[in-house]
Amino acid sequence: MIIVLDASAGIEIALSRENAEIYGKKIEGASKVITSELYKAETANVLWKYNNAGFLNKEEVQKRLRYCDELIDKYIDISENNEEALVA
Repeated sequence: MIIVLDASAGIEIALSRENAEIYGKKIEGASKVITSELYKAETANVLWKYNNAGFLNKEEVQKRLRYCDELIDKYIDISENNEEALVA
């Protein structure tokens, strides 16, 4: 099974939030985890905000950003899924 991971789920896992275990188990059972290139900017932005708010120091932000990246097996161009994203 291929999982498409969005930034909110990646952040949930990286910050060990409430649903981290649920998402983590789904990823463990996947044959491949993919996402769009936008994931990189979105996860970095969230972690930057945590640093600016004083919740995470720069070292911790970098560690968690690397972890977010390690969750992904393949990044795809965002335009590759435009049509599929519109299908309910």
